[in-house]
Amino acid sequence: GSVGINVTDFTTLFGVVPDLRVGSRSGVNNPGVIDILRKDGVVVAGDIAGVLQFSVDDDNNYAVAQIETESATTSGTGNSGGGILKFKTTPATSGGTPTERLRIDETGNVGIGTTNPQSKLQVNGAVQVANDTATASASKVGALRYRTSGNNSYVDMCMQTDASTYAWVNIVQNSW
Repeated sequence: GSVGINVTDFTTLFGVVPDLRVGSRSGVNNPGVIDILRKDGVVVAGDIAGVLQFSVDDDNNYAVAQIETESATTSGTGNSGGGILKFKTTPATSGGTPTERLRIDETGNVGIGTTNPQSKLQVNGAVQVANDTATASASKVGALRYRTSGNNSYVDMCMQTDASTYAWVNIVQNSW
């Protein structure tokens, strides 16, 4: 049941050496894995480990998006890798090089419009929020919402107001 292209080790179900392995690890809780493997000696921080690219070419337009992984650490340092995950897109008006739009770094920080996020979520640009009609609760603490009513618009934040009570607290109101 294994398929191989240039493969002599059939421990995976499908293999293309040295770039791609598809298979299932032993055990009930180990699902099939697509493994893009870079195995070329010492890997240093900043090396691209693998790229999954999506392309369309209709002889007139070429659009591409990529999911790219980068090594955050150098191999042989005792670290188990440390990876950075990047999501890249190309503008619809050109078939140029994909540009990074979102990054998840090795610490779990997420950056949108920045390649060096310093918080769990860092956005370089405006963030748009909409009305949240859910009741204020412990699970909503810290949430922001924008809403309108009549000739007024509001920005509210869900906050804890006592030991076990919560409320949407108005930050700013604008009337027109």
